[in-house]
Amino acid sequence: MSQQPPPPPYPYQGPSGPPPQSGMSNKAKFWIGVALSIPALIVGGLLTGGGSAAATALGADPQAGAIVSSVLGLLVFAAFIAAVVIERTRWFAIGIMAGTAVLFILAAGACVVLLVGLSQGFS
Repeated sequence: MSQQPPPPPYPYQGPSGPPPQSGMSNKAKFWIGVALSIPALIVGGLLTGGGSAAATALGADPQAGAIVSSVLGLLVFAAFIAAVVIERTRWFAIGIMAGTAVLFILAAGACVVLLVGLSQGFS
């Protein structure tokens, strides 16, 4: 009776190494997410503001419009969290988050420049 050798400690990779990955790299997904940050902000704003405007246009109480806007904002946030949790969309969502952070930093810098310009104009 011959004894079989133990299996290798790694999975069999075939004669030419590991199979090639299909799809985009994480780096490409990240940069696509960064490019999608401006449209994502616009769509999120339209959803939350549009829901409030629709509730007001239908004759609802202004507080009901605020509640609708808040609920839609929470749904947008939950969709973003779901995109981070799902592995296929994770790097897109992280890219959107990074792009949004850069946009807010640029907006803050623009506000500082505007305030300095206004203060120079009044002195």
